[in-house]
Amino acid sequence: MSRDEAPGRGQIELRHLRALVAVVEEGNFSRAAARLFIAQPALSQQIKFLERELGAPVFLRTSHGVVLTPAGRTLVPRARRALAVVEDGLEAVRLILAGHVARLRIGYPHAGLHPLMQRAIREFGRRRSDLEVTEVAEAFSPELRDQLLSGMLDVAFIRGVSPEHPNLSREIVGQELLTVAVPEGHPLAQEPAIEIDQLARLPFISFPRDRNPAAHDSMTSGLRTSATEPRIGPPALTFEAMHAAIRSGAGYTLLTGEQACSLSNRGIAFRPPAEPITLPIALEWRTDGPVELVRSFVSFTSRLARRSLSD
Repeated sequence: MSRDEAPGRGQIELRHLRALVAVVEEGNFSRAAARLFIAQPALSQQIKFLERELGAPVFLRTSHGVVLTPAGRTLVPRARRALAVVEDGLEAVRLILAGHVARLRIGYPHAGLHPLMQRAIREFGRRRSDLEVTEVAEAFSPELRDQLLSGMLDVAFIRGVSPEHPNLSREIVGQELLTVAVPEGHPLAQEPAIEIDQLARLPFISFPRDRNPAAHDSMTSGLRTSATEPRIGPPALTFEAMHAAIRSGAGYTLLTGEQACSLSNRGIAFRPPAEPITLPIALEWRTDGPVELVRSFVSFTSRLARRSLSD
């Protein structure tokens, strides 16, 4: 065996998976070869290559045909799923190119999807059979705005209210309640709710402001009172660094509900602020983009948000 043919080099292609599935479904090599419009020796070579890459046989040859080995039984359903995903993608592209499917490319914040965002994306896509909704970007707000302006996105959820841009339109569709995250052993962790003044001596740990100036400013504004200013601590470059800093007692932060849920029982206590601190959720879109489709999505999301508030 040559070095290029060594097992596990990641050279398996779609044709090898198609060959595997065809042999399984046809029951023997000759019918599978006819179905794939290739000669039987070529089919046998593809199966041998697949087995060589796996380092195990996928079939046992018998007088009655072929029987899957444990390795084959493990691979076949996954091969079918992989082929189905590829075919779905190709069909979606064909429909789009033929003008039969509208496409809505949605961006969302790096901090994760608020339930409103999840419901809007999921339910709007279900309403129209001629629509492909694609979640194509997870990024900080300045990057999402850049992708809107460059045409890579049609619409994006933005946390906070960014400065107005002449080529972008915006609508506030919701408010996200924030919770205070403090070290589990800190005295404030025993409070049922935390007064903002009680945080004055602790550093506020967050991402660098330039990651999302609007969200950062909304949070610091919520932490400002007539008597105190938030004490800004050193920025954290990743969620992991932020959480480690809080667990170590270096300060506190404000988190969305989704972020707080992901950190349960990890040395951090979550308490509501005595006065609610909220972060606006906005939708932004390019003024010269697919306006009718985007406005339909914005209106649907706004209605969904109002309905959620009344439930």
